[in-house]
Amino acid sequence: MAMAIQPSTAPSIPRTYRSAMASPEALDWTLAIQLELLAMDRLGVWSIVPIPAVCHLLGTIWVFCKKYAANGNLVKFKARLCAQGSAQQEGIDFTETYAPTSCLAALRTALTVGINASMDIHQMDVRNAFLNGKLDEEIYLRCPSGLKAPPGTCLKLHKSIYGLKQAPRVWYNKLSAFFDSINFVSSPADPCLFISRPPGWEFLVHVYVDDMAIISHDVARFKKLVNDFFLMDNLGPADSLLGMKIKRHKDFLTLSQEQYVSELLTKYNLQSSQTVSTPMVPNTCTAGINRSNTAARAVLEQPCSTGVRTDTVRPKREPTGRTDLSDRSRLVLCNRSQELIGQACPTRRQCCLDLASDEEMAAFNNLNVSYRTKDYAIRIGGGDKVFRIYTDADWANCSETCRSYSGYLVTWGDSIIAWKAKKQATVSTLTTEAEYCALYDRVHEAIWLQSLMQSITGASIYPIDIFTNNQAALALSRNPLANQRTKHIDVKFHFI
Repeated sequence: MAMAIQPSTAPSIPRTYRSAMASPEALDWTLAIQLELLAMDRLGVWSIVPIPAVCHLLGTIWVFCKKYAANGNLVKFKARLCAQGSAQQEGIDFTETYAPTSCLAALRTALTVGINASMDIHQMDVRNAFLNGKLDEEIYLRCPSGLKAPPGTCLKLHKSIYGLKQAPRVWYNKLSAFFDSINFVSSPADPCLFISRPPGWEFLVHVYVDDMAIISHDVARFKKLVNDFFLMDNLGPADSLLGMKIKRHKDFLTLSQEQYVSELLTKYNLQSSQTVSTPMVPNTCTAGINRSNTAARAVLEQPCSTGVRTDTVRPKREPTGRTDLSDRSRLVLCNRSQELIGQACPTRRQCCLDLASDEEMAAFNNLNVSYRTKDYAIRIGGGDKVFRIYTDADWANCSETCRSYSGYLVTWGDSIIAWKAKKQATVSTLTTEAEYCALYDRVHEAIWLQSLMQSITGASIYPIDIFTNNQAALALSRNPLANQRTKHIDVKFHFI
């Protein structure tokens, strides 16, 4: 069955200032632009100055989006002014750029701690988060569309804005300084999880860029402190966090992405498609360019005057967003709430450069599974409060490289904390070796969990049970004696 993924006829998000002004929603986008410029002026982000004789001017671009509530209702139109950071020059416009990003497993762990302790879970957003940090470098921008400025002038930045390479780092440093001032500490296992443990002052605050999940018996106390430091949107009890719908029950809560799946199905006109029960059919997609695609093969077989081909065949980003469907959309699902498609995501990522229709069908297949399971949810909280890690390996599963796949699931009582399916870095010659490598990776996970829980509760969670279904790998982990069949296994795996 051949089926092309078609774009939806729903109103699209404009990609440029000109298209926003020409859209039927031009008045809404104009208001969003004015609100963004007003916020920048209020925060003293820039000053309008004559263009210096010698300076490196960066361009700007408007990015538009619509924000929705958990029930799918439109909340607001959002316009964000971004610098074209791709033109920045290291040592001139920026130096250090690294900033930590939150781990979703840490968020699910923090939510489990909160629900098991009957804490309140609230959500807040930092308004114009990246506009709060002060820059150390001199950066000049061209005046953006929509801003009234005299000819021959530009913008001299005093604070960071979205798009600058150093903006995430500047924002994180500003955020860390705030938490330091109120005696919170960041977890060594996740620098974006801030913790306060003194009696009567127990707080967990998980930060994902500008989204804060506040977990405490006294959230109002923290809200007062953070409102004195930043401009905040108080969203009340958390019902939608990072695209996940949160539904709280008496002793547990659930996380789901029904709204996000519905948006994807609407985007690609798949609402009435036939559903399937499995996310992936074996061997339907192989790594690299599909050799049945004659157009791709013709490009690869063209002679190259230098003797080395430096170009890469990439699919053109169609209006349908097909590349996005093949990669990012499913990754968001499998990382946040759809563990059923965990193995399919890394496999499909290898194929996102494939121009053949079988990759389109594979993407279609994954979305149909999500459609079938869109009302499924992950449970957080309850149970016996014991950590367990389940591992498995599929030996020589990759038909291209003969490498094995490892998979794991971490639970804490009834909570699902983490999961992943990943191709192993080496070729295993034995099923035992593949399972042993999977165990090795999960021991690392156990150590990370111990570090995380130690920072949250101050108590050890050892021992942690790690389960495998291979007796030989289990025996080797208990007594790693070398013999003719196992002596080639790298010494690092005996860390178990």
